[in-house]
Amino acid sequence: MRYERSGYMAFAIIGVKKIKSLKNMNAAFIHNHRLYVPTHTDPSLSFLNEELIPTCIKPYDELFADKINSLQYYQNHDIRSNAVMALEILTTFSHEAMDFIDIEKWKNDNVCWIRNYFNRNTKLYGDNVISAAFHADETTPHIHFIVIPIDERGHLNANGYLGGPHIMRKLQSDYSKYMDDLYGLKRGVMYSSGKREDIRKFYGAMNSAYEEYHAPEIIPGESLEQYKERVEQLIKTMNMEKFVLLKRIEQEKINAVNEAHSKIIHSKEEY
Repeated sequence: MRYERSGYMAFAIIGVKKIKSLKNMNAAFIHNHRLYVPTHTDPSLSFLNEELIPTCIKPYDELFADKINSLQYYQNHDIRSNAVMALEILTTFSHEAMDFIDIEKWKNDNVCWIRNYFNRNTKLYGDNVISAAFHADETTPHIHFIVIPIDERGHLNANGYLGGPHIMRKLQSDYSKYMDDLYGLKRGVMYSSGKREDIRKFYGAMNSAYEEYHAPEIIPGESLEQYKERVEQLIKTMNMEKFVLLKRIEQEKINAVNEAHSKIIHSKEEY
């Protein structure tokens, strides 16, 4: 079904974030598979969340290692220290489209498009898309894709997919055209820094998975349940530290106000 409501426009939204370390890869896994539940989610809708890639049965760093170990080039070459290990691609739509989007169809269409766009030679190197985590427990449904950017030579090569602003604009335009043909979702104005609340909200949520929370490394032999328990304990500690810090800041503000108030009263008494 296409969005044809007069006087309104609904947008297709796609964003990309580079993952440059196993730590950030683990953070993405924790966020995408809800091993840590963000406070802005609705727990009553979490049963609708879904992993759309059936082969995603291990943490991302293990899937990354499996992928690299399967490539002939890396049998005698090391990964560059500054290499982009993975791309996290977020796809969604502006909230206006909620009433008409067929979510099941939209999920399948997104998986097909991302696979077509980010695979160069599946016969030789397999599927570059290792995960597609669908989230329905936030404001607008969206998908976090994890892509290992293997090029047509079998090399890790993010620049081959995102090498410069013009390629990123092409990615956004191609995706929007695909969504426009299927659903009537439009591309945002090119070169615009438009203040769309949905984009800021989702990019903010995506950034927080890396910048506000730094995931610990998985210990060899540790099960996912053990890892989850350890992460949850760490988060409790972090939250308590934040709580103590906020309380201290709050008390300092109160003390400053009381001090200013006392000075005013004192000056009035002297007058």
